[in-house]
Amino acid sequence: MAQEIPGTHLVAEFGQKALISKDGKVLMMKGVKDDRWDFPGGRLHIKEDLVQGLKRELMEELGVEANVGDPFFVTAWYGTTSGIPRVLIVYFVTLSNPDAEFVIPEDEVSELGWIGKNDIEKLNIDSSWKPALYKFFASLN
Repeated sequence: MAQEIPGTHLVAEFGQKALISKDGKVLMMKGVKDDRWDFPGGRLHIKEDLVQGLKRELMEELGVEANVGDPFFVTAWYGTTSGIPRVLIVYFVTLSNPDAEFVIPEDEVSELGWIGKNDIEKLNIDSSWKPALYKFFASLN
């Protein structure tokens, strides 16, 4: 358990991620420098609004406009190479145009796929996201 130290507070980076679902599956991606499946999205820039930051990331990674809904899952990750913890927020997201084709930049995304409940343990999914995926799939029942 964390011990409170008077006068100290967590200083962290913020990441915002998108939970986009279709036909009972969730859209996930692999970054160019990562072999693990991750939700689309990325880190927040200084003085950037959370929702606008996620919309920017989705345009950069998927080439689509999106509607950002409510937060669905929040976690903290302490494994960054910088040593600075990251607070990660996963939002429910829908595409502004559900029929839009993804435009994938080769320098950011190596693979994109729709992940089902039975894929969670079969694929190399970042461990931070397994609880979010199980929570989402449980909500479909």
